[in-house]
Amino acid sequence: MRAILAGLILVASAAQARAEPPAVVTDIAPVQSLVAQVMGDLGAPDLLLDPQTDPHHVQLRPSQARMIARAGLVIWMGETMTPWLRRVLDNLGDGTGSLELLTLDPLPLRIEGGVAHRGTHDEGHVDGPFHDALDPHAWLDPLNAAHFLAAIAEALARADPEHAVTYRANAARAQDRLTALTAETAARLAPLHDRLLVPYHDAYDYFFHRFGLPVAGSIAGTDAAAPGAAHIAEIRDLLAANPDACVFTEPGANNRLIRAVLPGADTPPTLDPLGTSLPPGPDLYEALIRQMVDAVANCGKP
Repeated sequence: MRAILAGLILVASAAQARAEPPAVVTDIAPVQSLVAQVMGDLGAPDLLLDPQTDPHHVQLRPSQARMIARAGLVIWMGETMTPWLRRVLDNLGDGTGSLELLTLDPLPLRIEGGVAHRGTHDEGHVDGPFHDALDPHAWLDPLNAAHFLAAIAEALARADPEHAVTYRANAARAQDRLTALTAETAARLAPLHDRLLVPYHDAYDYFFHRFGLPVAGSIAGTDAAAPGAAHIAEIRDLLAANPDACVFTEPGANNRLIRAVLPGADTPPTLDPLGTSLPPGPDLYEALIRQMVDAVANCGKP
């Protein structure tokens, strides 16, 4: 009897080990939030980068390198967002899978070189590696995020077949929430379709295009590159000619540039594409979108 019990315990332990979800690592907080929604109660994905960190330029700490080395699956936005991660992943063994979200095709909305492409392989679509031509902030379109959820569920199902049904069901529920959020957002922002928007840097085209909002340029360039004096003068002239235009700052913005285009004005509302002020986790993504909606919807209000 004792031998039978021992055998049953070994079988149960082996089954439990087989059912263990993979260790999942994500690069930025919005991706971690989407993955956490798909994993649900089965586990929590690790977040490689603190939301306050600039994801484009990172020197990995030993603890972060160990986190990646232990991962069974790395889910990341793509090399235009975290270019250094490509080299890290290329040096890993075959035991670590990866999902690069920006390579998914078709995306509901893809922005390349400032041009929006709905669906896939439209006229002007760039095939092959996208590199700097592709705007990496694709999660700011909630319909793109819903597309990511399905791909995340399938990647997890391949890595952990025993929980495939749960991953897919969690993704479907999260997609339903994003569909509702998209409709709610469109209704709230509809009154601003004739209001010019000037974000701090060129990172919000997915959000603005999805909801039909007119963008008049940005204060800083792509990845918040410092603008020249001629560009600052151009933005100031634009704002003088359009006093109802909405200007936005963001976490880490150069306040000197804000004052240059808005001398004497109050600090403008904040757009936060990475959710730096929000606690990481499954609720971050929806809170991030709602926070942006509030900033845009309330612009110009006392």
